[in-house]
Amino acid sequence: MRQGFSRAYGASLRGIIHNGTKNRFLSFCSGLGVTALLQSSTATAFLLTSFAKKKMITLPAALAVMLGADVSTTLVAQVLSFKIPALFSIFLIIGVVGRKFYGDQSGRIKHVSNIFIGLGLMLLSLTMIREISEPIKNSEVLPYILQPLERDIVLAILVSAALTWLLHSSLAAVLLFASLAVNGIISLELGLLLVLGANVGGALVPFIATYGEGAMTRRVTCGNIMMRFIVVVPTVFLLGAIAADLSALPGDTGRHLIHFHTGFNLAVALVFMPLVGVVATLVTRIFPEDKKTGGGIAPALS
Repeated sequence: MRQGFSRAYGASLRGIIHNGTKNRFLSFCSGLGVTALLQSSTATAFLLTSFAKKKMITLPAALAVMLGADVSTTLVAQVLSFKIPALFSIFLIIGVVGRKFYGDQSGRIKHVSNIFIGLGLMLLSLTMIREISEPIKNSEVLPYILQPLERDIVLAILVSAALTWLLHSSLAAVLLFASLAVNGIISLELGLLLVLGANVGGALVPFIATYGEGAMTRRVTCGNIMMRFIVVVPTVFLLGAIAADLSALPGDTGRHLIHFHTGFNLAVALVFMPLVGVVATLVTRIFPEDKKTGGGIAPALS
């Protein structure tokens, strides 16, 4: 899906980011829009770091784009978590037919067909996860695996972050946890911890992947980790109250986890949108300008 969008609309996506960074609000909205198309905040981060590396975007603007990207990927999770029978079949048929008739061409239709195939495979995989994981909840071994995570908050977050890094997608990790929760394999409380870990792990992916590409790139990805982690810490102490409030809402446990994922990223955005300049200054001190390249950070947004 990411490849299809990048090849079909790559220039347009770059234009959205480049032209939509005049202030914090526009930067946030550009992150929302681009990530809604790419289906991944990680993909947006890679696109964004290419701008940051060339100093085509200010650091506060880049951080605001990442806040929008993080919120957008939670909205994608909301859409993909709905169980719509045979929808994956429709997407796969559209994609395969498009590839059949336009597969030998280099036009946009070929890449759009790839997008539909990717959507179909994602929805199919989620359906298979729900069905295959159903018997697991009766496993005698499962309690021995989950009990340490239930008792140790830090361990649960670290395990989730590591799994998300391996999957290279917080969206995939959260949808996986939601599927396990629906089948009663994990509790709501543990699911909330795993979602927090997925948010931290999702920010680690671009940081590790682009670490060697210069100080400006590291500032963007480190700033994203910092903003998420700062909100994770107080959220941990409120999980009991959050779980109680979510349980009162309609829907199953999986839906509650998706709502929590969205709420967490909205909270991060609300807290740090006014503070992106402060975060930019802090990460600039952590990662000073490379001696080879010289120069300083672009001025903060108004």
